[in-house]
Parts: sequence; structure tokens; C-alpha cells
Amino acid sequence: MSNEVSRRSALRALVAGGVVAGAVAHSLSSPPAAAALPNSRFRVDLHAHYLPPQYRDALNATGYTAKSFVPLPSWSVGEAIEFMDAHAIAAQVISISDPGVTFLSGADAAAMARHCNDFAADLVESEPTRFGAFGVLPLPDVSPR
Repeated sequence: MSNEVSRRSALRALVAGGVVAGAVAHSLSSPPAAAALPNSRFRVDLHAHYLPPQYRDALNATGYTAKSFVPLPSWSVGEAIEFMDAHAIAAQVISISDPGVTFLSGADAAAMARHCNDFAADLVESEPTRFGAFGVLPLPDVSPR
């Protein structure tokens, strides 16, 4: 019997661990009491969404939010940091949420992706110990270079 781990079995283990972690996180209806948390921040949130003002405005202007029946949550850098501090989160890795920039097309999608990526890069530069970021691509309108 081989001690090698196949990619498939590794992925199964990661997915199973993620499902368990997600179920545990989902089962917590409220954050732990402040007294129960250690004095320092220790968590890293790898799935946090951000809403730059221009992105929010574009979602509203195109009617996307009205059609999807999903209201946009409030978001600001200050609110994100306040949330992290309240939940003992040291840092967040941010990304744009669904629908990404697919509610736009062509040059408009590319320009919005650039704006969102620049916004995230500026935030990471100004708060390097609190934020990291995933980039957004204007899929499916990505031209090869």
C-alpha cells in the first residue's frame, strides 16, 4: 500500500474539513462573548467581501440589485475593521462578491474590474496588516496578451 496521497483524496479531505468548519461557523448564532476571547486578534478571515462605492453605484444603476432581490449590505473600511475587532479577526482577505463584474460587459466590465482591483490594492497598501485581496477578472471578456 502506498503512502502517497492522491490529489483526489487530498481534495476530498479539504472539502470535508471545509464543510465541517462551515457547519460549525454557521451554527454559531452570535459571536463569543468578549470576555471569552483572548486579548489579541488571532483569526484570519479568508472569505470577506467588499463593496467599493463605484461598484455599489454601478450595481444599483444597472438595476442588478432590484432584479436579484438581494439588498446590498453596508460596507466601509471602518465597518470592516470594527467587525474584525469585535470578532478577534486579525486580517481579512477580501474579494468582490457575486456577480463579480459580469453584470457589465466588454470595456465596462474591464474598467470596473480595474477599479475594484485598484481599490483593493490601495486598501492593502494602507492597511497591510489587516487586509489582503483577491483580484477580479472581467470574465468572460478576458483578452489574451
